[in-house]
Amino acid sequence: MKLDTLVEKIIDESIELELNVSEIYGLFYRIFKEDEDFWWTLKMEERNHATLLKGAKDAFFYNHDFPQELIFESLQPLLDANNDLRRMIAEFSKNPPSRETAFNTAIKVETCAGEFHFQKAMELPEGSEILKIVQRINKDDKDHEKRIRAYMQTNKIKILS
Repeated sequence: MKLDTLVEKIIDESIELELNVSEIYGLFYRIFKEDEDFWWTLKMEERNHATLLKGAKDAFFYNHDFPQELIFESLQPLLDANNDLRRMIAEFSKNPPSRETAFNTAIKVETCAGEFHFQKAMELPEGSEILKIVQRINKDDKDHEKRIRAYMQTNKIKILS
């Protein structure tokens, strides 16, 4: 596979990952009315991540200016994560999880390779000018894992991981 084609596939799978995470949070939003504000916020932030990546790809990829810091180093972990997310979405759509399972799933999702990579890129102190623009746009959508854990502690939801 040509390098540009591979990089484009990695970017596309990264966008898909953000959309899948948004979808699972949307599912939790519909299931858990007592936590709907929390899940809605995460859902929208994940959609924003997808939009940021798509916008960066559309604006910079074909000029070879796409922020290298946002490119995950390998395609397979993204493919695996997306397959896992699609399976979870299908399963939870048929058999809604418990509240505890939903929150612990969210922690697992936020620590998967692609999500972790995106978060780390957003925290880099230095990078390309294009990355700095993306970071400024993304500044409010930070640290989902910590927010999930804090919410779970406040609401006395058992953390399994």
